[in-house]
Amino acid sequence: MRSSVLFVLISACSVLRSAAQTTNLDRVVPDPYIPKLRTIETNAFIGKPATAYRFSEEQLARMAGTKLETNRLVVYLEQKWPVERLKAHCSKTNTFPKNYQNLVAIRCPIDTDLYKGRATGFDRVWVYVSEDDGHATYIEEAGSEWHRWTYSINVTRGKRHWVIIERLPNDFVDSSRYDPR
Repeated sequence: MRSSVLFVLISACSVLRSAAQTTNLDRVVPDPYIPKLRTIETNAFIGKPATAYRFSEEQLARMAGTKLETNRLVVYLEQKWPVERLKAHCSKTNTFPKNYQNLVAIRCPIDTDLYKGRATGFDRVWVYVSEDDGHATYIEEAGSEWHRWTYSINVTRGKRHWVIIERLPNDFVDSSRYDPR
């Protein structure tokens, strides 16, 4: 009898703790980096109404107050893309095709070399960042998956050129997750 009462108490506590955790998980925190204002507009590309996103004045003011820091970006990219990983990526099959256009920079707040003063086995490794200031209207996934910064790592050796284009996390400036180690 005593063991069955103990079992019931443990089970009840487990259910209550699970319910409390589920309640915390179900609480949706709005992503501050996704445009808040939503309207329906006709998309010129598809010719039919679609969800359009715009940033609120508060969001635009917040973005205007945050700047991408070169040193933080360089440390982050050198940790994410160490020389050995770059060497593995920079194979004959990954060479950037001639006459292809690289990332089109809307605004370019950073254009700098990576691995300055260090031997890499490459002629040059550099990065530039395209920055979206949030003043556009974004249709469908362009708004729901918006990213402020896109970077292009460029690597050259002789006549070969490799390009890695990725997006930075929207909270890159705000979050301690990306602090240099």
